[in-house]
Amino acid sequence: MKQKSHFFFSGILLGIAIVYLLTRSSYPGFGDSIGFLLFAERGFDLATNATSHFLYTNVNHLALVLFPQANPVSVLVGVSLVFSLFCIIFTYKYIKLISKDTIKTLIPLLIFALSFTWWRQSVIVEVYTFYCFWIITSLYLMLKDILNEQHKYPIPIAALLGLGTLTHIQTILFFPLLGWYFLSVKNISKKSIFFSVIVLILVASPLIVLPLWLKSHNLSAVFFDNQYRGTVLSLNLEDLVKGTLRSLGYLIYNFHIFTIFIIRGIQIAWNENRKLFWFSLIAAGPVWVFAMRYNVSDNYVFFLVPYIILTGLGSLGLKKFGEHIHRKFLPAFILVAFFLSPTIYWTTWKIAEQIESLTVWAAPKTYKGGLKYYLWPGQETSTDPLELAKKIYTGEISPIDDFERYPVAIEYLKEKGEINEN
Repeated sequence: MKQKSHFFFSGILLGIAIVYLLTRSSYPGFGDSIGFLLFAERGFDLATNATSHFLYTNVNHLALVLFPQANPVSVLVGVSLVFSLFCIIFTYKYIKLISKDTIKTLIPLLIFALSFTWWRQSVIVEVYTFYCFWIITSLYLMLKDILNEQHKYPIPIAALLGLGTLTHIQTILFFPLLGWYFLSVKNISKKSIFFSVIVLILVASPLIVLPLWLKSHNLSAVFFDNQYRGTVLSLNLEDLVKGTLRSLGYLIYNFHIFTIFIIRGIQIAWNENRKLFWFSLIAAGPVWVFAMRYNVSDNYVFFLVPYIILTGLGSLGLKKFGEHIHRKFLPAFILVAFFLSPTIYWTTWKIAEQIESLTVWAAPKTYKGGLKYYLWPGQETSTDPLELAKKIYTGEISPIDDFERYPVAIEYLKEKGEINEN
């Protein structure tokens, strides 16, 4: 059975990789991707402010150094794709800890791997699959210790969270979980806790040491970029209500039918495994609350780690449902799970194109790809924002009001000598 499950998993991982390769973007995206491309090509970067993503930026440059003849965008998309697959491997291990069923675990894994947000982040130049790798590996080791009532991994967990902090300052929202882990694991020594905290501090220390040494920016910029300070710190009731509804909409679009199993899994965890329930709540809760009240257009990406945790809980609901299914039918269910999400997203996009009010709403976004950009996770037909910026700069087309990364695109094009300085 173990050999059979490895065979199924290897095949599914290969299938997911093929989907990502076929739907990957050939161009930097309209969000932070152009900035990541710009800084990766400039060289190693010692900036540690909240939006520089220190570790990710420097790994990107290292990747370009290792593949100097390759297209830079392809290399950086490759970083996203490779770390996505690494994450999927550890998500599989994480779900197996919970469900204890190697075959049925593959169904929630597929739902997560081909969910809109994860799929999209896997095929573009973005930080989040790289970031999630450090977090899911630390969560996996924490949960393994907690469920097995052991303390084998406190120092590796601290090191991984330190690397996560170097990648994204949002990692501090997982520090309460680390404290709960120290309290939950039986017979863990004060010495282990002390050295774990020291390791975490040492690994994450460049965020503080570098700006103090270089006098490059104040320490508050490590926690939030100055232009987003008000958004991060504000608390507005209207934004909170909208954010809550929006977060539920994101959840349903990402997990669709599987949402039912998530709800059931939460109930099962509460009734049968309180340690798992509290672990999941403390891990996902702070990030979810922060993300749903963070009123920016791309806050949907902040839900990715909670989605992994919810996928684990959903495997419990699916396992309960699967008790009534004979194992010989499981391959068919796995095959359905593989095609389910792509079919839902493709159908939703095609139906939306027939609804006049939605096409009118999407008309100003035609330069991004219109409704397809918002409803289909793949980016195989994405627009080149650099080419678009060049046409705006030369007056070939009119400026686009919400092309927020236009200045960065122009800066990149000037550095590459593709447009004149004048």
